[in-house]
Amino acid sequence: MTDTTPPAGREMPEASFAYISERPVVLAVDDEPQILAAIVDTLEDECIVHTAPSAEAAIALIPTLPDLSVLLSDQRMPGMCGDALLAQARGLSRAAAVMVTGYADLDAVVRAVNRGRIFGYITKPWNQEQLRLMVQSAHAHYRLQRELLAEQRLLREFMDNTTDLVFYQDGRQRFIRANGCCAQLLGRDAPDALTGHSVAELLPGAELNGLFDPAEHARVMSSGEPSAEQCVRVPVPGTAEWRWYSTTRAPIRDDRDEVVGVVGISRDVTERLGVLEALRLRERAIEASVNAVTIVDCQQPGLPIVYVNPAFERITGFRAEEAIGRNPRFLHGADRDQPGLDEIRVAVRERRHAHAIFRNHRKDGRIYWADLHIAPVCDEAGRCTHFVGIQYDVTERLRYQAELERHANFDSVTGVANRNLLDDRLAQALANANRHQHSVGVLSIDIDRFGSLVGSFGHAVGDDILRHVAARLTALVREGDTVARVGRDDFVVVLGDLPGVDAAGVIVRRILDDIARPFAVDGHEFAVTASVGVCLYPGDGDSPAVLLQHANIARLEARSAGGNQYCFDTPAMNAAVVQRQALEQALRGALERGEFVLHYQPRVSLQDGAIVGLEVLLRWQHPELGLVPPMEFIPLAEETGLIVPVGEWVIGAACRQIRRWRDCGLAVPPVAINLSARQFRSGGLDRTIADALAAEGLDGAQLELEITESTAMTDVGEAVAAMQKLKALGISLALDDFGTGYSSLAYLRRFPIDYLKIDRAFVRDVVTEPGDAAICIATIRLAHSLRLKVIAEGVENEAQMEYLRRQGCDEIQGYHFSPPLEGEALAAMLGEGTRMALPAPAEDAPPPTLLLVDDEPHVLSALKRLLRHDGYRILTAASAREGLDILAREPVQVLLSDERMPGMNGSEFLMRVKELHPDTVRMVLSGYANVDAITRAINNGAVSKFLLKPWDDEELRVTVREAFAHAGAGQVPES
Repeated sequence: MTDTTPPAGREMPEASFAYISERPVVLAVDDEPQILAAIVDTLEDECIVHTAPSAEAAIALIPTLPDLSVLLSDQRMPGMCGDALLAQARGLSRAAAVMVTGYADLDAVVRAVNRGRIFGYITKPWNQEQLRLMVQSAHAHYRLQRELLAEQRLLREFMDNTTDLVFYQDGRQRFIRANGCCAQLLGRDAPDALTGHSVAELLPGAELNGLFDPAEHARVMSSGEPSAEQCVRVPVPGTAEWRWYSTTRAPIRDDRDEVVGVVGISRDVTERLGVLEALRLRERAIEASVNAVTIVDCQQPGLPIVYVNPAFERITGFRAEEAIGRNPRFLHGADRDQPGLDEIRVAVRERRHAHAIFRNHRKDGRIYWADLHIAPVCDEAGRCTHFVGIQYDVTERLRYQAELERHANFDSVTGVANRNLLDDRLAQALANANRHQHSVGVLSIDIDRFGSLVGSFGHAVGDDILRHVAARLTALVREGDTVARVGRDDFVVVLGDLPGVDAAGVIVRRILDDIARPFAVDGHEFAVTASVGVCLYPGDGDSPAVLLQHANIARLEARSAGGNQYCFDTPAMNAAVVQRQALEQALRGALERGEFVLHYQPRVSLQDGAIVGLEVLLRWQHPELGLVPPMEFIPLAEETGLIVPVGEWVIGAACRQIRRWRDCGLAVPPVAINLSARQFRSGGLDRTIADALAAEGLDGAQLELEITESTAMTDVGEAVAAMQKLKALGISLALDDFGTGYSSLAYLRRFPIDYLKIDRAFVRDVVTEPGDAAICIATIRLAHSLRLKVIAEGVENEAQMEYLRRQGCDEIQGYHFSPPLEGEALAAMLGEGTRMALPAPAEDAPPPTLLLVDDEPHVLSALKRLLRHDGYRILTAASAREGLDILAREPVQVLLSDERMPGMNGSEFLMRVKELHPDTVRMVLSGYANVDAITRAINNGAVSKFLLKPWDDEELRVTVREAFAHAGAGQVPES
């Protein structure tokens, strides 16, 4: 065995705080001079390169290179081989070791990797870029290790040299480590004398409980939260002296994030407390301040004012005796719903500093703007007892700023935005559209024959007409949209968060109709019209200037066509609008003509496969167009308001169908109906449903209602109130499309819902995409923590179903069990008691399961023959995707995969398995040395071991057996 002990008189260099060169210092070792020359030629521009012709020469040279960061060694050399050199070099230098080897030496490399002896390796023949990248990576690793050691030394230096008391204690308050100051206070010569002892053991009867407080120690251990600063008076052992110490504590956690101890830092603050008297003298200066100062007692109910200075009386008009004893909120009057006040209230509850600007009321009723800073005042124990507030009257400053902003950003005639503000708003709308994948509409509008009106009636009348048009535009658009005047009679409207061209067409028609309504100006009645040009982002341009230009061109086309109309920027869009108008016209009569039908999709339990619910799906059977897809007519019905009467029809038709099924003697599970956003917010929904149930003699338990996450979050308070009315009818509620919106836990807890539905977008690739799987798993755990059931939509195959079942999902719906069915077909399914087939539960624990993945059938056959007598349950897959399907359905402890396969290679496959099935032991068996991919997989933890083809039978059997032992798969029979 090669001796790896450093030679006498030599020590491995310790980490220091000295500068570590960013330029690698490399020692290249090879017995072939031409290879050393090639290495020097490749690296000399970026590195400092030293060379050695043999391992023995390198051993002698290493101690003379204190800055050596990378040791680059050949494997096969006369005398000492590269593997032995690297083993011995570890005792002489902290340099990162890289082995240069041919394919024939891969066994030695594998051993070195598995033993952690080398940082990495490159194979011959190597290219220059490969060598440079490996050396740079090794140098970065070396720097990181040096920096970590330096930080450890820095921590030791801090503990040894700080004048504060630093101590680490375990759960029983025994010292794990302490510094010299702590040992000195406890009467010991060295910190090591404290290790393993508690304060009570070291100084029995000493009054040190304030400093080493058992109660505070226990609180930090149980809560896992740092303690607030604790200031206590402590006697100095062996003297008559007392000192004040300020102590803070924090939990110590192990690798499993469990609290195993407490670290404390105590500082002698005796001198600091001595200056408090001087601070009290300075507080008298508050009386002379020109700003209002208020002190509030936060230990008494109602937070009464206990002090105000003269400036408070001057600013507010209230005398001190009128303010003391009252809560400061009396200054707000009835104007208490202000964001600034919310910030102050939260800060008071959390006992922290805060700053806000809000409106206050003087004693005479006049409003002024207050710029308030508050800060907590704590006693010696760190408890917040008072708040001090400093208030500035900034009324005039804000008025002046608002006037400047209005002149800079708003049109002086109409009060809407000017061109300056329009550019900013349009840029913001485009940025939001990029972030949320929405469209933006830009409308260019001018008033037809406005010049003639001004010529006939004058500029004053013209200004009044502009103001009327601006007011009507502002009233028509949504909050967050922008109306701007950019020319004499030219307006621009920016429509953000736009679903598409159809929505833009609806808004433009409303604008044209509303502008054309007559209005009176200066005793005259006017009925003006407008021409509108429309363009959409991203289709018609990618910048504000281009969009405005295209909208103006479209407006000129509308004006040249006679005015009082609108035109889109492209012929294709105009054609789409015409088609959409025809569809809207047909939709308006579809209800009267009885063209709507209902289909029903079963929902099944993952516990027993039984049908536990039905979802109602609306279909439109058009006499000419055939079956119109819901995605084409549902958004149109929503925009036009037709969704409300259509939704009422759906509720009534569903109740009538339930009645017919029940009259046929069928046991009907709850039927779920999707509610549109407009229908949910229309008002009176609970009365509509109650009437429909009563008409058919049904109770509320027969219905479930599905509300999308985005609908519920539009107005949370209104949504909660509406849901509570529906719950009062006995109806169950589900939050649909969960994960696609933006609800928070705080809001989710307020919703009186029974189910969360995982959107089909996350279910589609749940077996193959770790991100989608993580979302599904998080949703299931979140729902169960809130005592809600989980329904997964769009389950198409057995692998998806089984993966969700294993993750605890309660119910599914989708084509894996059944597509949507008409009423008669669904009745037959209910009558026959159809269930979804589920895997039978294993009576005994399944045998250890091994999955073999290889695209070559003869390799799979050979492996099965070799391993079939070892007691494993062996599954095989011919591709990575087939392997992922099997993993979704079957519990697998050990996975052995080929590296080079069509579609998805082994390294990528195992990376996905790591994310989706982290408990499975993953190994590579490959005939191709794809070094880079396998190295990345090892470094990322996706591969625990890799083996080369052709394999040694006995070695492979032992490796598989060890893998099962590591996976905790139980006893494997001896072969």
